[in-house]
Order: sequence, then structure tokens, then C-alpha cells
Amino acid sequence: MTQPAAPYQQKNWNLAALTVTLGAFRISRGAGASGYGPDVVFKVAQGKPDFVEVEGADGTVTVCATNSALTEFELTVMSSNSPTNGYLSTARIAAKAAGVALILPLLMVDQNGTTVFSAAQCWITGPAEAEYKSEASPRTWKLKALATINFIGGN
Repeated sequence: MTQPAAPYQQKNWNLAALTVTLGAFRISRGAGASGYGPDVVFKVAQGKPDFVEVEGADGTVTVCATNSALTEFELTVMSSNSPTNGYLSTARIAAKAAGVALILPLLMVDQNGTTVFSAAQCWITGPAEAEYKSEASPRTWKLKALATINFIGGN
């Protein structure tokens, strides 16, 4: 006797269901209101690997934990997104004037599935690059964070 074919599973993705908050500012404000850039909107990348290896002259390999939590975070919004660009510019200028990084919590939750990124300490590394031309263009803000949770799940 043959088994019936497994039913196809439908997976859903909606960028509007990816919620991001920096400090008390909600970057994600729903479909058509977040002002995201045209392609990659968020990028999360750990700066160093979890483990590195050192190979001795005789071929002995020692695996070393880096214990690194430093994570690079990029946010891309359109030049026309004045709430987010204004918030990030104001936070950056205030930090620069004070001479210390403005440390804010960062939380990203994928409501489509199980991905969660959380950092109690996040800071803006500098201004976004800006181009001024006949059409609106994206602004990519670079932040760094000490990740407390970096769970890459799925839906």
C-alpha cells in the first residue's frame, strides 16, 4: 500500500510583519508606512565567528571560543522617510555632541515566524551616506550592537 503524498505547505512572508524598535522609537510602522528602501531593508552580521582554530606546527588543532557578541546591523530607508532619518540623525548628533555613544536597546522580531534579534546595547556608528538626485534614493544607517539574542528561525 502506498502512502498519500504529503500536502504542500504554504509559507508566508510579509516584511510588514518584521517589527524593529530602537530605543523607544518604532522603526516598523506597518505596510506602506515604514518607508523602507527598495531592496535589503535590514542586515544583521556578526563581526567575528563564534570559534576560530589555531593549528600547531605538528598539526594539532585547538578550537578557541571568541566570545564575541559584537554585531553589525544595517537599516535601509528611503530619503523621504523623515521620521526614521530624523530620529537617527538626532540620536547621532546628540551622542556626538556629548562625546559618548548613545546606547539604545534594539529589538527585531519576525512575526512571520521565529526569528528574534535583541541587544540591550546598540549605537549608531555614523551618518548614512546621502545622494541627492531627481529621484528618491535609499539611506543606509550602520549600527553596532552587543547581541543578547540572535536566533535565526523561520516560518
